[in-house]
Amino acid sequence: MSSLDLRANRILAALPDGDFAAICEASEVVPLTLRMPLEIPGEPIANIYFPLSGLASVVLSRGTQRVEVGIIGPEGVTGIALILGAATAPLECFIQGAGRALCVPAPLFRRIAARSPVLHDQTLLFVLEFHLQLAETALANARGRIEERLARWLLMMHDRIGETTLHLTHEFLSQMLGVRRPGVTTALQSLEEQRLIRSNRAKIVVLDRAGLIERANGFYSGPPPAKLASGL
Repeated sequence: MSSLDLRANRILAALPDGDFAAICEASEVVPLTLRMPLEIPGEPIANIYFPLSGLASVVLSRGTQRVEVGIIGPEGVTGIALILGAATAPLECFIQGAGRALCVPAPLFRRIAARSPVLHDQTLLFVLEFHLQLAETALANARGRIEERLARWLLMMHDRIGETTLHLTHEFLSQMLGVRRPGVTTALQSLEEQRLIRSNRAKIVVLDRAGLIERANGFYSGPPPAKLASGL
């Protein structure tokens, strides 16, 4: 894979050539298969992943209850707890949209981040961005109607996947949004009647992105920025 392909990840794209080479030489590009686990709560974080394509879902589980709290695509990196100095994962992280990622062993990431101000700053800036996403998700879950939350989530996935066709089941959507399946089905039917999407049991096609933004009713804050503003 060429360096240009690897720089499809926003954080990797920001690195100076020397730091970029150092992190790539001892790492490998791996396929991200659907439902592939990246982090398991309470277990050590062995690797962090810089997605080049595809999408990772971050999920909070309490007993039988599960809800998605955030998503990570080529704009970011997994292993947020590791970046902040923890050794174990507090949340579940798995692949929701297949793709590829640069897989970096945790010890290597720590060594390079310790001597690379750009990598250190860019990963911390993404952590800040991700925490803002968590706050916006909390607001949407507390105040938004299912249809608004669904429109927001489809837009966020569309931003990161870069394709109009999203492979999703109603059951999976209900788990990710933390609502009952009939509610998701009704919301999907409403968006379809408005000609914003086309839906079947395992696939959703985005037809009118601008209409989805309007239907999200302010709960969608826009796509990730092309660059993260650093103080360097």
